[in-house]
Amino acid sequence: MPGEPAPAETADARTDAVGDRRRAWNRARDRLYPLVIETYGPTCWLCGIADATTTDHVVPLSAGGHPTALSNLRPSCRPCNSARQDTNAVTYRAKKQRRPATPRPSRNWFGT
Repeated sequence: MPGEPAPAETADARTDAVGDRRRAWNRARDRLYPLVIETYGPTCWLCGIADATTTDHVVPLSAGGHPTALSNLRPSCRPCNSARQDTNAVTYRAKKQRRPATPRPSRNWFGT
């Protein structure tokens, strides 16, 4: 239809917007980390480990989350922050809790 942007233009605009949010976050990261730790404490909000060394976005930047709003930031340990990527926290925690089945021995070594 006339007046509507082509799908490629919309995708380009969305990519540019995500890039702008990422650049804003990169500029503000060092000054916001101490505020996040002071506000929420040093415990990872995803796994509960008391060694949060990074800051994670509650709503990922790729999903339209605000890059520098304190309400969108939580302390996170590096493994959780890297593994979560752009999934939501509920899905990440459910996936993290699933553990592989314990392997059974190939023989009954103890005769029980």
